Amino acid sequence: MMMVFDSVPGDILKILSEMSWHTLLLLVGLAFVAVAILGNISGKISPGRGGRIAAGIVGAGLFAGGFYYHYVTHSPNGSCARLNFPN
Repeated sequence: MMMVFDSVPGDILKILSEMSWHTLLLLVGLAFVAVAILGNISGKISPGRGGRIAAGIVGAGLFAGGFYYHYVTHSPNGSCARLNFPN
């Protein structure tokens, strides 16, 4: 499905504000890991060696936190209702 945006920055912010926390943590973690791996991104983001290491650590932590939060909120536990349908 292709979407046509009238105002790209406004639409992106709207999508990000309506996103669940665990998905947002995963995306931000991926962005930090991308900065750590790529380093110099089109001359606008140019972290040094320490910045790349820190971005990798923070990104991995956010990514792991997003997975953990998703697991905790969506994990099946014993509190599910059992439905009995008549035959």
